[in-house]
Amino acid sequence: MLRRESRGERLGSLIALAMLPLAAIATYAMTTRANGHTHLQQIADEAAIAGVHALAASDHATAAGRQAATSVAARRAIGDRSATIRSVTPSADRMSVSIEIVDPATKAEATATARYLPPGVRPAGQQAAAISGRASPVAHRF
Repeated sequence: MLRRESRGERLGSLIALAMLPLAAIATYAMTTRANGHTHLQQIADEAAIAGVHALAASDHATAAGRQAATSVAARRAIGDRSATIRSVTPSADRMSVSIEIVDPATKAEATATARYLPPGVRPAGQQAAAISGRASPVAHRF
């Protein structure tokens, strides 16, 4: 037997249907911007992973000590490649490090966040995060 939709249900369906093109456009825009600078994003990924490993190995009790350890590890990971670190943000509570880098020649930006998972712990779910139009990669991210 067919049930007749109420006015509220129809309105909700119409709103959801109207939002689909907007979601598709936003997704396309984020992937287009992220794919434009894959080399820079790779550098940011490597720096974030190096930083989170340094955070996990760090025995610094102070925030300044953790900041120094993760910043040094990120700088070493970047090496002599063309990228400048704008910010390194370690979080001891979440065991994560966020890195923001800039290519001085093109002014392109990339961000990456890495989270430390102890050996034997599997990630619950992997998600890509978009921050200011710059997408973080899926692997080792939250």
